[in-house]
Amino acid sequence: MTSRPPGQLRVRRIIGRTALALVVLGVLYVGVTFVQVWWASRQDDAQPADAIGVMGAAQYDGRPSPVFEARLDHAAELYAEGIAPVIVVTGGKQEGDRVTQGVAGFEYLRHEREHVGARGVDQ
Repeated sequence: MTSRPPGQLRVRRIIGRTALALVVLGVLYVGVTFVQVWWASRQDDAQPADAIGVMGAAQYDGRPSPVFEARLDHAAELYAEGIAPVIVVTGGKQEGDRVTQGVAGFEYLRHEREHVGARGVDQ
């Protein structure tokens, strides 16, 4: 039976402990980041503003995607709370689209959220 020299065992032990420490630090970092994002998502820092901006997202032949619809609904809620007197919807269009994301959002707010005073659209 051959035994390894003490120096080789020490090096392996140091490498193993270093690797374990790096894994623990990585898991800890991801965990702390998750908690920070979760906590920040629960905060409502809405303050009075001049306008509510809604960034465009996918739309299907003028119908907002679920993500876009959620953004528009949240903007309508803020508008109803009196946070701002106007909602500005932005967004372009892809090749083959008949309308822009901005127009799709405007039409959604005008027809689905009637209490929002939709006034016009700039194409």
